[in-house]
Amino acid sequence: MTLEVLSALTGLARDGRLQQPDCAAMIAAYLDLPVTSHVTHPYARRIAALANRHSVYDAASVALAEGLGTPLLTTDVRLARAVATVPVVLPELS
Repeated sequence: MTLEVLSALTGLARDGRLQQPDCAAMIAAYLDLPVTSHVTHPYARRIAALANRHSVYDAASVALAEGLGTPLLTTDVRLARAVATVPVVLPELS
C-alpha cells in the first residue's frame, strides 16, 4: 500500500496536479497513520495467478483481502467490478 500511495502522490506532483510541498505534506501525513503492513511473499502464488487479469499492485491487494478475509477497499471502479472473490467497498469521492 505504501508504494501505491507514494506512486499516486508523486505522480500527481510530477504531472503538476499537486504542488511539491503539498505532496510532501500528504506523504508525511500518510506515514503518521497507524497502518499495518503485510508482507506479500505468502501471497505470491495467488498474486501471480491474479496478475493475468490485474496489475501486480491490484492483484496483491485482492490476494491480501482474500487471505485476511476482509473486504477490498478501492476507488478503482474497474477493479471493483472485476473482483468476485471478496466483498468490495467502493467509496464515493467528491
